[in-house]
Amino acid sequence: MNIVDKLVIKRAHMALYAALAFGLWQFSWIGKDLFQNSPGNIKTFFEISYILGSAGWAIWAFWFWKLDRSIRKSGVCLALNDELTNHNRLNAFKSGYFLLIFGLIVLIPAVNNFSVNPIYGIRAVATLGIIIPFILFALSEIKDDQGAD
Repeated sequence: MNIVDKLVIKRAHMALYAALAFGLWQFSWIGKDLFQNSPGNIKTFFEISYILGSAGWAIWAFWFWKLDRSIRKSGVCLALNDELTNHNRLNAFKSGYFLLIFGLIVLIPAVNNFSVNPIYGIRAVATLGIIIPFILFALSEIKDDQGAD
């Protein structure tokens, strides 16, 4: 496996890790806010998940910085930013955009029918709008790189 293929797979794995860490961080934050007056076990679960998710996001940011440095040193920036990568990135972005619109369409009537603070729904939809493109981009990169040499 050549350096470009290795870096594509590494970038895809990092995108999956980013989605996991960001989702854990943000959904735990929502859970902390929703269950702040609940018994200790539930509250503690969300607090620990929040800490793990935010630490995971910080670790991902550091790893991303290191990957960026290694990509720049290897001189394969153009090979990693080819038409297929741009296509995958655009499709992931479009999917995230449509998810946001769909989430808002569902959220508006839900706010009228449930007595929940709408900020939690907005934060959940925004979090999904961020993590879904990460996941879709990573999966399409892995799928497209299966036959590469």
